[in-house]
Amino acid sequence: MVFIKLVCTDIEPSLLSRADSNINSAYLICQALCFRPTFFRIFKRKDVEEFSPNPYMATLLNCAMWVFYGLPFVTPHSTLVITINGFGLCIELAYITAYLRFANNKKRMRVIKWLAGELCFFVLVVGLTLGFRHTPHDRSLVVGILCVVFNILMYAMPLDIMVMLSHPYITGRIMCIFFLNLTN
Repeated sequence: MVFIKLVCTDIEPSLLSRADSNINSAYLICQALCFRPTFFRIFKRKDVEEFSPNPYMATLLNCAMWVFYGLPFVTPHSTLVITINGFGLCIELAYITAYLRFANNKKRMRVIKWLAGELCFFVLVVGLTLGFRHTPHDRSLVVGILCVVFNILMYAMPLDIMVMLSHPYITGRIMCIFFLNLTN
């Protein structure tokens, strides 16, 4: 640890920040593309089968919130946040469009209702933030907290799928306790 501190004292802090940002950017791009095999399978079979749209919907809202967070009047000097999450937003829109194309009417209507709900929520957050928070610091604080919450929800969405695939007599609470015990 001391060695790292000694080495890092000679490096300009902005260079470390830029390197960290580039590593995070590469990770986020890989994360956005991780659903590709699922959608190759959907395109090949022309059916969504039992795939859940929940992770894609959560990621879509998360990316939209981060794009809003990165705007100059919310958080100045956040170009990288906008570009990476804008890319993720486009990828998720493509995934959801493909899902809608191959889903049956019941699943399609469910996704459209969720999309409408997410859009209403997003417009409400944008309107309230811009209407009642007048400084970039206040705006970035409020939107940043929401972004962190949606980021956690996005990463929790695979648990939603695992609970649905579990045995019907095992409740979600027992599944969570089971997974927490596995990590210890």
